[in-house]
Amino acid sequence: MRGKGGAEKLKCKYRGVRQRTWEWVSEIRKPYRGGRLWLGSFDTAIQAAQAFDDASRRMYGENTFLNFPGAKQLTKSVSEVGRRVEELKIGVLKREPVECNVGLGCFRDVVYEKMKVKVRNAVIALINQEREGNEIDRSLVRDVLEVFVEIGYENGKDNLDYYVNDFETAFLTDMVNYYAGKGSNGIKAVECLQREMDRVSHYLHFSTGEKLLRQVQGQLLPENAEQDLE
Repeated sequence: MRGKGGAEKLKCKYRGVRQRTWEWVSEIRKPYRGGRLWLGSFDTAIQAAQAFDDASRRMYGENTFLNFPGAKQLTKSVSEVGRRVEELKIGVLKREPVECNVGLGCFRDVVYEKMKVKVRNAVIALINQEREGNEIDRSLVRDVLEVFVEIGYENGKDNLDYYVNDFETAFLTDMVNYYAGKGSNGIKAVECLQREMDRVSHYLHFSTGEKLLRQVQGQLLPENAEQDLE
């Protein structure tokens, strides 16, 4: 019997997830009983892993082992911030720009300023997990970073200052430090660039691409290796 992408697999790198024919399934062990609770079948391993995490929190509390430890806080923050930003942008469409701008300004001061560092650090931690070869929920990361972009929305226009100052600068610094620390472990700068540009195409703002290229060329590439980028 063959499963999705190959022979059926009894195990997966995610907790509580197995691969069956054409689908991924998720189960969790019941507390104190030893049996397993069926959580359902899913199109992807990530969806099955997220179902396991949700069930694990309900059964065992917030300190349980999870597939995506930082995902819940990120999801909660994104939902809260994203909902408010959309409400304020709708105000602009209804020709209420003054009320919208005042409301968004208050929201930045009261909510965004309190959560931005925690969320930024959680996103960078997830990206580092991906750099280590782990699969992450890219759609979640993309949704988070859209909040950093949309929080700068003002007078009907986007302003990337918040994205740049509150996320991008720290992200680029962390990227350089990460790959510099891997220098003796065989990770080539050209491969680094390819991987990071893939992240630009999937969840980073497109404007990050040019800055990322400059960082790699200026700090990670040997002087005689720049021709490899062509």
